[in-house]
Amino acid sequence: IGERLREHGARPSDLVTFHVGGHFLVDCSSWHQWWRTYRRTLQKQPGSATLMRCLASGELVEPARTQPKVSGLADVGGLATGDALASYKQEAFCSYGLEQAHNAAVSDDEAHAYRAALDDLISKHAQKLAGAKVIHWFAGRKPIDRKDDPFVMLETGLEFLDELETREQTELQAQNRAKRLLEAVRTGTRPELHDNYYYAATLSGSSGRVMVRDWMEGQFEQLVGNISAWFDDLTIVHREGTRMAPSPKFMAVVGALGRELREIPSPTIAKLWRVAVRWEPIPQQVLAQALSRARLDFIKAEPANHARMGLLKAFHIRKGDTQMMPYLNEEHPSCAYHCGRLMAVLAAIQYAAFGDVGAGVVQRYY
Repeated sequence: IGERLREHGARPSDLVTFHVGGHFLVDCSSWHQWWRTYRRTLQKQPGSATLMRCLASGELVEPARTQPKVSGLADVGGLATGDALASYKQEAFCSYGLEQAHNAAVSDDEAHAYRAALDDLISKHAQKLAGAKVIHWFAGRKPIDRKDDPFVMLETGLEFLDELETREQTELQAQNRAKRLLEAVRTGTRPELHDNYYYAATLSGSSGRVMVRDWMEGQFEQLVGNISAWFDDLTIVHREGTRMAPSPKFMAVVGALGRELREIPSPTIAKLWRVAVRWEPIPQQVLAQALSRARLDFIKAEPANHARMGLLKAFHIRKGDTQMMPYLNEEHPSCAYHCGRLMAVLAAIQYAAFGDVGAGVVQRYY
């Protein structure tokens, strides 16, 4: 076999596999359980001093000395060759005389299982966010379709609907889709979603190690409710005043805080993500950034940014202002609210009388 490979120009670094009966064995799963059972017979039997409790399965196992590397994090600080989730290279990180991955005992089978799961999630269900990648998955009776995935709704906003429906049908918008999904879960019309749970982890790489930056989990119903509330709080009337502005995707909201997306600090982006997913209050510093950019828009007489205006509104709603509406509320109890209305009226009168005068009443006095 070696001679034939060399005749065909094979290199020592090339990989080979077997083709039997017209099939590649690596593409067949029928032998997987046999292989797992066989490998266990090669491990030391119970009673051996080296058996430890597996952190993944809870069973007594011969722990893997080194665990396989996770791939797919090279663009967020990781290495092209992969990064280790469990790694103990220095004595200061070790306990009770244990070496390497024995400090986080996991069987070889379980280690390869979690690596395969993470590789699949990173390649298929990851969103790049603030120098890291957010992976998510669901656990329940049935898999969650992409059209019912709240994380996809949050990420893509109205663009998500454009992929699934015609332009004439997009009036539902992302928040209405989330509301309908939430109502279906609560009324029992979608029973397969009732006992579903979500899990989300934020990962990056650093010096050959996988860094877990954040972790979130909870009921699917709660997640849908939080995403629905996020869109509701951001809802704002269109600058033309004739309809509601389209639902913004998450990064459009982030981009509303600065001139360019790259100006927004990673911690701010990560915090906003938690605000949306966990229904947390919007930080004061986020309000300050959005307000600063809104002032510049007014001074330069530029069109109002829908995501920015919606974020200002959402801040007050989450602070308890139940009178804040997506459109004009003539009964709002705040004096500042009505002072803003008065300034808008004065600006409209000035424009009606003189047209574009450059620095008008808003630019001079706001």
